[in-house]
Amino acid sequence: MIHNIKIHDICRTERYYTATLLPYVLLHESFAGLRAFLRLLEEKNIRALAAGTGAPAALNGGGPFAHVELISEMDLVRDLHFYAPWLAGLENVLAEEADSIRPDLVLVADRLLVVIEAKFFHDSLVPDTIRNQILGQQRVIEKVLLRFPGYSFDRYCHLFLSAAPAPSADVIGCQGVLYWDDIRQLAEEVLGREHYVTQRLTRATEMYKLVSVPQTHRGGQFARNYCGILALGEMVEKCRQEGDGVLVGYFGGATKLRACTPEDLKNRGFKWDRADAPIPPKVPQNWMPGARFLELIMAKFPDLMNPTRN
Repeated sequence: MIHNIKIHDICRTERYYTATLLPYVLLHESFAGLRAFLRLLEEKNIRALAAGTGAPAALNGGGPFAHVELISEMDLVRDLHFYAPWLAGLENVLAEEADSIRPDLVLVADRLLVVIEAKFFHDSLVPDTIRNQILGQQRVIEKVLLRFPGYSFDRYCHLFLSAAPAPSADVIGCQGVLYWDDIRQLAEEVLGREHYVTQRLTRATEMYKLVSVPQTHRGGQFARNYCGILALGEMVEKCRQEGDGVLVGYFGGATKLRACTPEDLKNRGFKWDRADAPIPPKVPQNWMPGARFLELIMAKFPDLMNPTRN
């Protein structure tokens, strides 16, 4: 798995997922994906809030919808200021920390407004940081979106979408928390298991789990993430036999391995794991395919390749 990586597997730009893959699911078959998404929220007991009162309100995600909008990566304050002279009643809205109030996705379905803030590659989520971002966005929801000319929203829902375990909705101040694995399952339902977008979300969630440190390990107690430890000669022989079927662990990767002295290499053990089913978590820079390990050993320390010297 880990050595069979394609270009689209290494993309760590969150916008690829929030502005390309997720919208594709929602747009499918004239917003059938959006209807399925709202049903998912209802299944998870996520409710909207009534505009003006803040009382719980049903999402009513069945559709069909008379009017739908889907906007990704919109800088609401910047764009409002550009068009402000045309928007009566919104001319005096002040700009506030534009980066923190730029939601990843804004959905309009008739009189329902849904705002999504998403994180994918944040390995650690700090509740106060997320809450501050959510609160900043809520000010824009209340000051701008719910008052936008030409709309009559009667309910809204603010969501946080995460790959890593996230604080509860109550802690961070939104209506619900979703996970990218939920979106992967939604893509499978809407598009099918073999669809390109489903495959991309599946691969992304798998790789994220492989390299991310689980919450239970954050206190410094790490579970064993390798199959065994071998001396240099044994590792060389294993790599000769299995090639890229084996992964070799070396802290600092190829750069540190090249800088190591022959004596250091002789006197240390090397962790190894199976490439087809690696044990998480893994820091990619610290692991290399078996063939690459052999190449580095042969180039830097040719004498060590002689079994009689090991």
